[in-house]
Amino acid sequence: MNTSLPIIEPILSELKLSTVAVVFFVVIGVLCIATVSFLVVHFKKRNAYRSIALKQLDKIQQHDSEALSQINAVLKWTALQVFSRKEVAPLYGEAWFTWLNGKTNKPVFSNILLESVLPKLYSGNREKEVQVFQDFKKASIDFIKHHGV
Repeated sequence: MNTSLPIIEPILSELKLSTVAVVFFVVIGVLCIATVSFLVVHFKKRNAYRSIALKQLDKIQQHDSEALSQINAVLKWTALQVFSRKEVAPLYGEAWFTWLNGKTNKPVFSNILLESVLPKLYSGNREKEVQVFQDFKKASIDFIKHHGV
């Protein structure tokens, strides 16, 4: 007597991805990756001037008699990368720093800092003040990192 039970085969699901659907999802995935890659490269290229300016600021040493002027030159170069020459080139002194402060959400060049920097920046006074140099350099780094375009 053979008492074996009949084999019950599972019912296969009727949900199958067709070749067209697989190709569609692959194409969508590739397009998403390509778009994200393009945006990352574009953003890095668009902001490359910031890293160049920060590297230039890093090279400026406080013992250099022209340190404040060099920092100001880096600020001017940075502004010229994104704003029109007609707008940036004629600015100097207090008007220059007011303009720079207007390009950030929060002003980075305080009145106290400007009172100590401006006389040294635009005169022959090359008196070395470590704190003025450090504060001006820090404010300049903040401007470069956070100015709006």
